[in-house]
Amino acid sequence: MRIHLATDHAGLDFSKHLVGHLEAAGHEVVDHGPDGYDPLDDYPAFIIRAAQAVVRDQAAGVETLGVVFGGSGNGEQIAANKVEGVRAALVWNESTAQLARQHNDANVISIGARQHTLDEAVALIDAFVAEPFSFDPRHERRIAQLTEFEETGAIQPGEHTPGSRAMPEGHSIHRIALQFRHNFVGHRIAASSPQGRFADGAAQIDGKVLITSVAVGKHLFLEFEEDKILRVHLGLYGAWDFAGEISADATIASSGGRMGQTNQRGTFLDQYGEAQPLDFGSSIGAPRRLRMAEQEKQTELDTFPPPPVGAVRVRLLTETAVADLRGPTACEVIDPQQAAAVIAKLGPDPLVHTGPEAEEAFVRKVRKTTKPIGLLLMDQSVVSGIGNVYRAELLFRARLDPHTPGREVPEELVRQLWRDWAHLLEIGVRTGQMMTKDELSEEEWARAMADQQERHYVYKRHGLPSPRGEGNVVIEDMGGRNLYWAPGWQSRPGS
Repeated sequence: MRIHLATDHAGLDFSKHLVGHLEAAGHEVVDHGPDGYDPLDDYPAFIIRAAQAVVRDQAAGVETLGVVFGGSGNGEQIAANKVEGVRAALVWNESTAQLARQHNDANVISIGARQHTLDEAVALIDAFVAEPFSFDPRHERRIAQLTEFEETGAIQPGEHTPGSRAMPEGHSIHRIALQFRHNFVGHRIAASSPQGRFADGAAQIDGKVLITSVAVGKHLFLEFEEDKILRVHLGLYGAWDFAGEISADATIASSGGRMGQTNQRGTFLDQYGEAQPLDFGSSIGAPRRLRMAEQEKQTELDTFPPPPVGAVRVRLLTETAVADLRGPTACEVIDPQQAAAVIAKLGPDPLVHTGPEAEEAFVRKVRKTTKPIGLLLMDQSVVSGIGNVYRAELLFRARLDPHTPGREVPEELVRQLWRDWAHLLEIGVRTGQMMTKDELSEEEWARAMADQQERHYVYKRHGLPSPRGEGNVVIEDMGGRNLYWAPGWQSRPGS
């Protein structure tokens, strides 16, 4: 890992010692100063240069963190956080150092040199560097809100706020991978960062041929020549806008080429002429020349490529199609080994891991723990791609109380959950909507495609009578996310 250091005069002795300590641990250290002791020096320039280097390296796919020092560390944290893309945390014990990474995905820490001994400071840094980000959906959601404000100035509602949006789930990412597979793979890509924040990363893939497009859970991997892989995690506010000659089924046409944001628009089958689900095994639909969703609300594109609108992190352009990425939680260029490390941390994805081993892995992970099944389904290390909507609907369909400990769920019911997830995921990829109701008439299907309330049993239906059993659908907090379920229908096995 590359570690960027910076300090003021108060932390100079610590900084010099840490260079040797970190290099001995196998890290590459870049010291941004100062070079010598000056009791009147001004820290902002040193700190900002280090923070900028962290953002620049991360955009280029380099595994990088930053450590800054001052007398108290307060001013240095403030200075680092002025750099777009930095999440700097002031740490004062090993717990806050670990939580800075685990919960906040901090890429810089600030330490008060006058508040700690040298050994204490070393322990804080070691704890920070060793701790990975948890990828917990609630933390991803909050980081995405900060990123959205940083990039656009918009203050987005949280999940507990009426009118909030849902994080894209696995079906959306698989559909995006298909869009790239159909219309970008095999083409030489002109990559740029209109916003400027991803300029170094875009330069690494600019002019290279896109070889493959793969989705695993909520992660998209676009592999280019020379072992360059663009990894994207949309988080809560990320979305891809496609335009030009792209594949467009009714769902894509209804959203004006936008893919990724969940439940924002219905699919209007009457307007776009798709009365039945499409076969995603061969195509997303007939190519249409579509305008960007951020452009004027017309379906036809007059000129190509359209100018980028808003905070576009990265633009991928071929001779006939363009994809603009906005507001992702993660966007980085990595190598195959780094991609493999990300995938190794994920649970099985039914559309990627299709053999019996995947089901067995899911069963083992669920049945070895007392953690509630409602939390296990949202844990991306247990199973990939499930978010809040599918969690609520899968448990309702299984008639299972979300609070049931994993080890108390009968093995056959765990297998039923896996197979039902595979079934619903396939429908989601094929239709573009999280359709979780069965046995609908053609008229009911069209209505459900257009209206979120018509395609779910319990999600966001709190206060309404349960579709099955007695009582109403309720809402409660589970692991920092809204949980929707029907106590009058869902129960613990054996109760």
